[in-house]
Amino acid sequence: MQSISKKLYLLPLLFAPLAFGTVEFWSLYILEVLILIAFFATTFSLKKHGDPWLKVPGITPLFLILLFMLMQMIPLPPGIIKALSPAVWHAYSPLFQTGYEGWIPLSINRAKTLEEFFRYACYTLFYITTIQQMRSGNRIKPTLLLIIYFATGIAVLAILQQFTSHGNIYWFRHSPGGHPGGPWVNINQYAAFIEAICPFALALFLLYRPRGNSDTFRQKLVTFFSSPRTNRYILLGTCFIILFSSVLVTLCRGGILTLTLSLILFTLLSGHLRKGVSRRKEILVIVALATLVFGWFGWDQVLNELGKTINTKGQIYDSRFSIWQDTFQIIKDYPWFGAGFGSYMDLNPSYRSVVTPNMVDHAHNEYLELLTDGGILTFLFAAWFVLTVLTGGWKWLKRRHDTFARLLGIGAITAICAMLMHCIVDFNLHNGADGLYFFFLCGLLVSITRARFHRVEVASLLEERTRVSTGFTLLCTLLLTCALLSVQTGKLLANSEYTKVQNIYISSCLNTEKQAEVRTALVQAAHLAPFESFYPAALANLERVVGNHAAAGKACLQAVALRPLAGHYLMQWAAQLPKEQSDKAVAFMQEGYKRALNKNALVFPWCEWLLRKGRREEAKQVLQDHFKRYPSRVRQARPLLKNWKFSKAEMEDILPHR
Repeated sequence: MQSISKKLYLLPLLFAPLAFGTVEFWSLYILEVLILIAFFATTFSLKKHGDPWLKVPGITPLFLILLFMLMQMIPLPPGIIKALSPAVWHAYSPLFQTGYEGWIPLSINRAKTLEEFFRYACYTLFYITTIQQMRSGNRIKPTLLLIIYFATGIAVLAILQQFTSHGNIYWFRHSPGGHPGGPWVNINQYAAFIEAICPFALALFLLYRPRGNSDTFRQKLVTFFSSPRTNRYILLGTCFIILFSSVLVTLCRGGILTLTLSLILFTLLSGHLRKGVSRRKEILVIVALATLVFGWFGWDQVLNELGKTINTKGQIYDSRFSIWQDTFQIIKDYPWFGAGFGSYMDLNPSYRSVVTPNMVDHAHNEYLELLTDGGILTFLFAAWFVLTVLTGGWKWLKRRHDTFARLLGIGAITAICAMLMHCIVDFNLHNGADGLYFFFLCGLLVSITRARFHRVEVASLLEERTRVSTGFTLLCTLLLTCALLSVQTGKLLANSEYTKVQNIYISSCLNTEKQAEVRTALVQAAHLAPFESFYPAALANLERVVGNHAAAGKACLQAVALRPLAGHYLMQWAAQLPKEQSDKAVAFMQEGYKRALNKNALVFPWCEWLLRKGRREEAKQVLQDHFKRYPSRVRQARPLLKNWKFSKAEMEDILPHR
């Protein structure tokens, strides 16, 4: 049974990277189910063999984070929300002007917050499972070797793809950016995965170094090639070079800098714990390997890529800087409780200072995004967890005299710190596979620093858990399993219902039978996925086209209540208002456009709506402001300007001078 539970435990680690980095709903759902299966298999194995549950350091802050994420989704009276977070209340304020009397949550996107809750709850379970599974050295070493060989295979894939796939993943799937890293669309997320594995490859490479007391060079050479360690030593050295090289080949600036810094950190930590000649040898080995890799790849390409952060004035510049400035403004408005996990994409359009049609779905800094999503409170909980794991691991390392425990522990600390460093310039922990490996590393650090790597009666130095805490964990996991299967399966079924009618063109000419078919499918989809705003919005569009304005307005309000900062829903609702409320409708249209994610797709329909309402001057002002920001959009406005017979004088006012 132990071998079965071990295989089930390894499945998520192997699946997550291969499933395109686990960025899509189907792959994330499978990963979550695999983690739950691994947890229950481990539980059953421990019970069958009479092994005790081990205490899990840092579980309290993780539990508090999950509890806070649930609290963000609980509807509260608007007055309480206004006192706790005025910015959240303001986001929902258009609802109150319609006579809406319902309660509102702290999250401005409950569907995303719930998705993030399930993801992090499963990561927490995997962290717990790792500590239970990796309780002895004879389990840790083969697991690490398997992961290193697996990662090396992915690195080879990344190198081959770079030169032969023409920007496709696995040579058959198109990558939107055209520059994937292995199975990942984002090369930074690929680099983060490699950063998690490289320190272990280096640690094991040093551990398996052939040893002997030979004096002459000839004797040392004979000893080296006759040692049983030599094959694995050469193999691990090759793995390290391939892993490091793959990041250089993909030309990921953040990955190159982070890997270089992690090598320095590994050297410093190793030198601090291991004094004397061994320290100098390790430094020489690390420097030699790094120099070999850089020299083979070519310094020019790497330096040119790093030089892209320097503008023509010699100043360091990156588009992330402007995103971070906007993010600081969000943090000021949502300081303590955030706006809900997964809400950054909805928040950004209202704060964007740089004119760009591109979507900004993340802050490109995990720490800033954690503050926007969960506020200072959650940030403190997360820091509590990370510091508990790192400081606890370092304290135990200083006590240990076992070479395996020390070098592998240094590797684990280095890998965690590397991922944390890379989080300064990207959003790697929002990737399903990278997030899983971060919690895997945390569990490994706890296990390695407390595990015995030689045959002894006690395999782990961790304390045993009480029956009460174990029973509480199992109860929470059972509740989580039921909720996850219910919600995620509901989303799949809702998508299936929508797929049946998505190709039916909605128009006023649609016959009654087809109207009923589409309406039934959308109502059923909204029932199966009650937090998804898309289905009530689609239902509102159907009801508006067929003339059921009351039903359309009700469905629109439901969509706005589920996702208030999605501006297109607010604009859709404003379009339903009667003529006597035209001033209110225009105000909501303006607010909706400000909040909208894709302003370019909405500006011309908004102007046409203003023109139909007889507000020609306001439409002219909207067009003038839009063309000032996006001059190239003038050509796309030709049909609108022609159909509404704009005069030459009006055209001169609207169009930019250049």
